[in-house]
Amino acid sequence: MTLHNISVIITLIYSYQVGQVMEKSSFNAMMSSKHQDWATPPSFVKYVENYFNIQFDLDAAASSSNHKAPNYFTIEDNSLFQKWYGNVWINPPFGEALATWLDKMILENHRNTVKSIYCLIPCRPDTKYFHEKIIPNADEIYFIKGRFEFRRDLESRGCALFPSMLVVFRGGRTYGASHSPYSELRFKTLEPPIEARRWKE
Repeated sequence: MTLHNISVIITLIYSYQVGQVMEKSSFNAMMSSKHQDWATPPSFVKYVENYFNIQFDLDAAASSSNHKAPNYFTIEDNSLFQKWYGNVWINPPFGEALATWLDKMILENHRNTVKSIYCLIPCRPDTKYFHEKIIPNADEIYFIKGRFEFRRDLESRGCALFPSMLVVFRGGRTYGASHSPYSELRFKTLEPPIEARRWKE
């Protein structure tokens, strides 16, 4: 048996064990993005605030029971049609509308009322929106070491089966046609402790 085959078997066993631990409906939802309201652990948002020495003014995709800033927009407010401001935190829906949310972030980042936007999304550098929206417009991309535990409510929770990244927009920088975005975009690794990636009971 080759080392590659052993690695594949270990991966399959681990995936099976994860599926057994997680509630079946939660497992399917995390895989299919059927539900779009998975909440970020508050401890991670606090970790980000401490790490970057900022305080978030607005949570642009929140609910009345789950918001990471004193001011927030809920699904009823429809953040896509609102004006953002200050230091913005956003964990947007991960489904097909993610590209639309990125367009909104790019637009809002050019407003003089917005200081910065911190966006937590799945790390998918093979996607069209990563190369056409994030690369030309973001200032920093942090590849996060470790997986998150997301939660929808007190009963539904699960470990993400995908890596995550933190995309940071600062100051609404616009690149000209002859300017390479790679010259100023910074790629880094962020290593939050496990307690910052889990929900506290």
